[in-house]
Amino acid sequence: IDAVDSPANRSTLDPFCSLIGHTGWSADVVLAARNTAGNMASSDGKPGSVFDHHVQTAVCDSRAKYREGRRPRAVKVYTINLESRYLLIQGVPAVGAMKELVERFALYGAIEEYNALDEYPAEDFTEVYLIKFMNLQSA
Repeated sequence: IDAVDSPANRSTLDPFCSLIGHTGWSADVVLAARNTAGNMASSDGKPGSVFDHHVQTAVCDSRAKYREGRRPRAVKVYTINLESRYLLIQGVPAVGAMKELVERFALYGAIEEYNALDEYPAEDFTEVYLIKFMNLQSA
């Protein structure tokens, strides 16, 4: 241990040393403030002001109409299954039930195409089907 790391050389940042993994002694830290306000001007040219697209609003007004929910929200969570017209059906017993399966899914909307995926990995004695609906809301 050298003179800088000795317990006799205590720093004013001692309570924070346990946050970085040192518990017996503290290190001397020099913090330098950067002046970036001059570099961060918005579209009006005033230093320190905010760009228009960073201003928070109560409701998002740039979201696509098909992504809107029942109540207007500032943030909406959606996944890829909400963005696709395709439906992958796995675990269907291999008893030749494609016709009945397509009839059941046609109740939700018009089907553009459907087929069995023979090369897709499946459990023994089960089949995998791919159905493509005409519109996104049906899927």
